[in-house]
Amino acid sequence: MNSGLISQRYARGLYLTAGSDLRLASRFGRDLKMFRDLYVDEGLDRVLNNPAFLLSERLTVIDRISEVFGFHKNSSNLLKLMEKRGRMPLVDDVLRAYRILLDEAAGRKLVNVVTDSEVPPHIFASYRRKVQEIMGEMVIFRQVHRPKDLVAGVRIHMGDRIVDVSVEGMLSRLQARLGIPKGG
Repeated sequence: MNSGLISQRYARGLYLTAGSDLRLASRFGRDLKMFRDLYVDEGLDRVLNNPAFLLSERLTVIDRISEVFGFHKNSSNLLKLMEKRGRMPLVDDVLRAYRILLDEAAGRKLVNVVTDSEVPPHIFASYRRKVQEIMGEMVIFRQVHRPKDLVAGVRIHMGDRIVDVSVEGMLSRLQARLGIPKGG
């Protein structure tokens, strides 16, 4: 099974335990973020991935962290389940998938602005305003650099819609209007 799907399942499982309580779901998100920061940034991964420690000892570490930081029991149980199943290296992906679920529940939409280089802040702000006008919803903007995918311009991904104002996109549309087959 692929790691993206596994991460989404763990995230959805935790999210569903909150029921319709968005505050509780947000708390789970904060717990997961705190744990992820300890795991990735503070070196907790070296303890939890170390075969010299027994599983029971690693679970005790998770219990102690949960206690010290005041994690909800559902957050703690998810982390222990991930450790038991050897899935702790996916904690970053689980957090990312969980945030998407929270954003959807709060009515926020993720918009990726794909560029070949850094977009100046004032232009980025104008993109944000225009997209919010179009979508009529709260959006979370994220700039993604993919210099190999774009020659120049920008491609804005809004859910299942794509606004392509890249040179490649313009040439492709011109090619289609002129009736020139792709690759021809």
